[in-house]
Amino acid sequence: MKFVYLVVYRWLCSFSSQAQYHPDEYYQTMEFAHGLQFGYGMATWEFQEKIRSCIYPLFISTAFTILEYFQWDNPTTIYFSAYVLQGFVTALGDFLFLKIIKKELGKKAYNWSLFFLMTNWFYIYTGNRALTNTVEMSLLHIAYYFYPWRKEQKGVWFYKVIGVLSFWIRPSGLIFYFTLIILHFYRYPKEFMMSLRFSIPSSILVVTLSIYADYWCYEEFSITPYNFIDFNVLKQASAQFGIERVTFYLYWCCPFMLTHACIPAALFILSRLKFWKRSALTADKILVLNTVFPLIMLSLNPHKEERFIIPIMPTLLVLCGTAVAEFFEYNRFSKQNIRRLQILLVVEILLPNIMGLFYFTYWFMGAMSYGMRDLAYELKTYPNPNLLMLITCFQFRMYSQIHLEMPVKYIDCSDDGFFSNPTEWLKYYYQLAPDAKNHTHILLINAFLYPHMDKFIESQGFTGDVTFIYNNPPATKDTIDLTTLILRRSNL
Repeated sequence: MKFVYLVVYRWLCSFSSQAQYHPDEYYQTMEFAHGLQFGYGMATWEFQEKIRSCIYPLFISTAFTILEYFQWDNPTTIYFSAYVLQGFVTALGDFLFLKIIKKELGKKAYNWSLFFLMTNWFYIYTGNRALTNTVEMSLLHIAYYFYPWRKEQKGVWFYKVIGVLSFWIRPSGLIFYFTLIILHFYRYPKEFMMSLRFSIPSSILVVTLSIYADYWCYEEFSITPYNFIDFNVLKQASAQFGIERVTFYLYWCCPFMLTHACIPAALFILSRLKFWKRSALTADKILVLNTVFPLIMLSLNPHKEERFIIPIMPTLLVLCGTAVAEFFEYNRFSKQNIRRLQILLVVEILLPNIMGLFYFTYWFMGAMSYGMRDLAYELKTYPNPNLLMLITCFQFRMYSQIHLEMPVKYIDCSDDGFFSNPTEWLKYYYQLAPDAKNHTHILLINAFLYPHMDKFIESQGFTGDVTFIYNNPPATKDTIDLTTLILRRSNL
């Protein structure tokens, strides 16, 4: 597929990403990037503790720079510009990765891999997100293009440099290059040592520029990968954000992200793990090893999230495509039966992905995105807007969605008193906060809390004008209600 087609496809996917996926795409990237460009934004504790590199937020801020220069910046363009920019990078990674698949695994594997990549709902849903995991995935695909799948490959030193950049953006990205580097040395030791003449100086340059970028943002010297490793690995502080069992990625994430494609991918991996000789290390087996090793390492970490395996998810889809191509190539069915099986497989793959795509891109957790989008334009019509966000910490976009320099009060992550007793929390807050009576809007999550605080809210002038934006899935007694309420002061 031509590069321009992939770019157009990714940009279309960008505009289909209406609903929210993960708060980190905002608070690890877009909020900080907004602050870098416009002078106001939310810098979370991760940037205050300097465990995040500024490289990716700086990259995203270039989209904001263009919008500001042409005076096109508004809540909608700010929202989608980051997705458009990352969509371009994702398309570039896909294009180079697919070229390698076609060259090393054959045209049939390429065609089926393209089909699985273009139709997977989760890849469409997350492939354009401004997540460090997504750019980590794109960099890995670009690195694959320069990797020495064969001895005569040129420019092999560059994949190591990309690995260094990926490591600096997100230090856990090292596990996606460890297998590649070891196998490179194992297969071609002489060529590996020769490539160090170019990769070491280039890597030093990348590290130097990365340190300078972080220094420019933080205004002090800091080695962000060390801070990241110290916090997440040495201190195991990331465990406070949730611990999952070792098999979490296998029994939950892979079936959820890949749907039925996880079955041929798993069978293909098992079939390729049976080798010992150097000559058997073909491209498909290297891809298998570079998928299995990160899965094992990530599974050993107590804190797990599905987004952590986004970098290897497209590789799993490629392995699935290769497995299907081999199945149809080496079977003994008639051409007519093969055609019927192919049509049946295409339909069977498309149905769950179409349903998942429409549900997750438009309805799932949609109230949080739609609520902030509507509120952003409404706040611009007020002379002195002032927002109180009664939400779980870092759940909604803030300045990168509002795109308006204004006072915003939000509940800190360490303060969970509001959700246990909302009325008492509000009374205490209004007594202590001198500017509490200046709030013109209240953004509330969890409709079940509103009846417990409506009388006090009305006493503060928020009467009558309430907008309910219902969420999907609806809450039950065992789940948290994510319905979004916008309350407006009536006596302005």
